[in-house]
Amino acid sequence: MKRYFSNRNFAIGATIVLLLFLMMIISIVWTPNSPNRIHDDHILEGPSGRFLLGTDYLGRDILSRVMIASQTAFIIGGGTLIISSIIGVAIGLMSGYFGGWLDEFLMRFVDAWMTIPGTIMVIVFVAAFGRGMIQTLIAISLTGFANFAKITRSKVLSLKESDHILWDSAIGVKKSRIIVKHILPDVMPTLLVVGALRFSSAILTEAALSYLGLGIQPPDASWGNILTRAQSYILTNWLYAFIPGLLITLMVIGFNLISDGLNKIYSEEGAY
Repeated sequence: MKRYFSNRNFAIGATIVLLLFLMMIISIVWTPNSPNRIHDDHILEGPSGRFLLGTDYLGRDILSRVMIASQTAFIIGGGTLIISSIIGVAIGLMSGYFGGWLDEFLMRFVDAWMTIPGTIMVIVFVAAFGRGMIQTLIAISLTGFANFAKITRSKVLSLKESDHILWDSAIGVKKSRIIVKHILPDVMPTLLVVGALRFSSAILTEAALSYLGLGIQPPDASWGNILTRAQSYILTNWLYAFIPGLLITLMVIGFNLISDGLNKIYSEEGAY
């Protein structure tokens, strides 16, 4: 762990993400007020002892809703990362290791998929299957697996010609074991770098969808849909828009710094 935190970019990024993660954990068990409770007599109030960041257009506590929305951010980011990486890595491993007609078929499919603009794909999916957490998560996942597939295949093509892999094949080690026990661990450093970037990309995409009214739907809170509502009241309570925008920015910066730090660490070690 020391080698990671000795890298300044990784240390700063990890600190930011850990603080946001801590806020998410706290929000599971405690928020200053009920995030969905409407206070009719406290609409669009500024910061006070009771409402530290003020209230929104329905009189709901902004701080509580921002805290709850952090759960959405980590669910969307983590969920899309897991789904897209599993699909993409599986395709990349099979394509790179087995080659031949399977490689040709899978890569032509991935190439064709990548020609579809990600934003258009997400909007069409959400329009077709409805709006909500699950639909948003799946839609964003569909835009990310192709990169994992391409990068994994590229690494596998270089790794499968290495001496230890050729030796395992020569002595009859099962292909599934070679892939899981030998190739996949060597691909992991690259996947971690790409995964950190994918997490931040998912957060931005969710915020953009929510801004367009196609993402997480009220009363469920996300930083994106809070920011969407807040833009109309920025002169009334500027914190209403500033805080969710700041948190989105910090999350993206945090994961980008982590990715950059990992890239430098693994490059210096010759693992990337």
